Amino acid sequence: LQARLLLALAADGRRAEALAAYADIEHRLADELGIQPGGDLRAARDSVLDQDASTDGSRSRRGVSRAELELSQPTRAEPPAQLPADHPHFTGRRDVLAAAEELLAGDRRTSALVIDGMPGVGKTTLAVHLAHQLAARFPDGQLHADLRGFDSGDSVMTPAEALRGFLWSLGVAPAAIPAELHAQAGLYRSILAERRMLILLDNCRDWDQIRHLLPGTGGSLVIATSRRRITGVAGQAGAHPLHLDLLTHAEARELLTRRLGDAAAADPGAVDEIIARCGRLPLALALVATRSVGRPGLSLPVVAGELAEADGRLAGFGDTHADLEAIFSWSYRALTPEAARLFRLLPLHPAGELSAEATAALGGLSLRCARGLLAELGSQLLVQPGDGRWRMHDLLRAYAVELGEEHDDAAERDAAIERVYDYYQLSAYAAHLPLQPQVPLPEPEPSERGVTGRGFTGRADAMAWFAAEQRVLTAIVARAKERGRPRTAWQIALALQNFFQDTAQFRQWATTMSTGLAATGDDPAAQALLHRSLAGACYFLADLDRGLSHLQHARALFERLGRRNEQGHAENNIAEIRLDQRRYHEAIRHAEAARALFRAEGNVRGATNALLIIARAQGWLGRHAEALGMFVEARRQFEALGDLHGTGTTQAWLAHTYSMIDDLPHAMATWQQAIDIFRDARATHHTAEVLVSIGDFHSANGDPALAGQAWSEALAELDGTDSPMARRIRDRLLWHR
Repeated sequence: LQARLLLALAADGRRAEALAAYADIEHRLADELGIQPGGDLRAARDSVLDQDASTDGSRSRRGVSRAELELSQPTRAEPPAQLPADHPHFTGRRDVLAAAEELLAGDRRTSALVIDGMPGVGKTTLAVHLAHQLAARFPDGQLHADLRGFDSGDSVMTPAEALRGFLWSLGVAPAAIPAELHAQAGLYRSILAERRMLILLDNCRDWDQIRHLLPGTGGSLVIATSRRRITGVAGQAGAHPLHLDLLTHAEARELLTRRLGDAAAADPGAVDEIIARCGRLPLALALVATRSVGRPGLSLPVVAGELAEADGRLAGFGDTHADLEAIFSWSYRALTPEAARLFRLLPLHPAGELSAEATAALGGLSLRCARGLLAELGSQLLVQPGDGRWRMHDLLRAYAVELGEEHDDAAERDAAIERVYDYYQLSAYAAHLPLQPQVPLPEPEPSERGVTGRGFTGRADAMAWFAAEQRVLTAIVARAKERGRPRTAWQIALALQNFFQDTAQFRQWATTMSTGLAATGDDPAAQALLHRSLAGACYFLADLDRGLSHLQHARALFERLGRRNEQGHAENNIAEIRLDQRRYHEAIRHAEAARALFRAEGNVRGATNALLIIARAQGWLGRHAEALGMFVEARRQFEALGDLHGTGTTQAWLAHTYSMIDDLPHAMATWQQAIDIFRDARATHHTAEVLVSIGDFHSANGDPALAGQAWSEALAELDGTDSPMARRIRDRLLWHR
């Protein structure tokens, strides 16, 4: 079943979720049974990885030539089917459903239905039900996003985040998704223009949050929900508001009858009293029905009496006649003490959704115990949207916050937050190691509160975790200094470096490292590491002067600290910038200095990287024989180290040198080897660099067709990212046409 789940998620275009699901079951098998995944599971994981490696991230864009559009369309995998499950006991709302059908039948231009209403009135349930009713009309699939528009500021999903997820599901490689919002929206609309898709947007805050997510032309439809009447909808052609009010008394009775069966039919007076207590609000009625179903033999008059006696001292849960606090209290009091305590602690997590592992850290629990308590809470008070993660309705979250402030002392709540920070700091450190960082972070101290970090089985597992937890990690980087944990801030920032680099999130990289640098205080070692990381972001953003300044700061600090390895890396990075500036003799001088430092420290990988830079400079200076010999030696060293990135980079430059001396057969074969190595390493940015080199070679040798093919393949890997290289590729394509 788990293997089939992986394959189904991958077929839906949700490869990161598939890898996260594999990692979750792998850890559960190890924790609970002490065994490894079997052959079927491993085969499913390998299939996902193979699909991820071969994904064509080509794209279409407004404002480019038709030939480029044809060359750069994303591949069509199985249509995504992301709708949440329809509620098995959905009832009522016939007037709103009829109004929606009338709009769709009467105005062929209808592109969006925006359902608004008070919190808890059933907007999401209705939207999901309507989407399932309409799904057959949209053969190209369904997309879904919870925009969390009314969560706390850090948890609200930006339009760019939503578009990034949609574009990935539509077949665009993560590294090929544009960084700028308008470019993302343009690509999204270009793809939808040729498809009929249904898009469900839940919990929208305002018009600005959803306007970029609406299709421009074509036959796609958006169904959105919001607790506010979104201004701007009525004025947009094809977008229509639908207001959702409280259930009628008849609809409320139908809801309880459908869920409670004969018990509701046997005692209509008690049903009427429950409806009155719930104020005809669907959220309240659903909570009462859920708990009542779980108590066999319980009579409805007893339920009505318990609701009348429930504690309603707290207030502030929306403009409704329902005593929501009393109803929440009634459900809360049915929890075991352990589950009640966890319910009160959940709002302390930095994000709206959390994993079982993070829950265990928050509560100071074993992973098995945390899963059991989440299952208990999930039957009434939580939802599990996917990926093994949990979240609660924001009204219940507000109720849990008030309970926590009333029942838990400040020290206990503070300790829970500290445990969560410990978990993410330790896990981020463990996740960055499989990504083969040039300079591994200093290992964090063991948690004083007994928290352990998550383990990782390899690069794919670590990348999937970073993708799932990126929002939480960057939030902790921003907050940790204020909590007196500056080391946590800058360590997590640095742990994210390779993830940001490999997913081409260069601006996010620079922003996060700047925040981390501000948290280093007077720690010179941390300052040096952050300056060096910032230099990397600047390099990929083509801000070489700023990058050089950061490197010079880092080198001086490392030299003062006597840290020759790190000083060597800074020298190597300076040499890289000098290569880009075509100052080849200076590049050799810095690389030779780095090589001497690495040899003194016994650092074979660092010395080999320095040799690679020297060989590249020699090649640019026309000393091809010397360069070829150095490249072969560097490749041998990288292969012995098992360094895929180093081996691929060496092969790419070896091929380039062969092309300089017109040895075309060796050049093309070696370039292809480099591409294969980088794709195995999931290094899309480096794959694109090799393809650009191949295109440049064909262009220089008078073969524009082959040049255009190679550059278009590079766009499939990288087009539209933060990298300036992507813009140069598009310039090449347009100029040659």
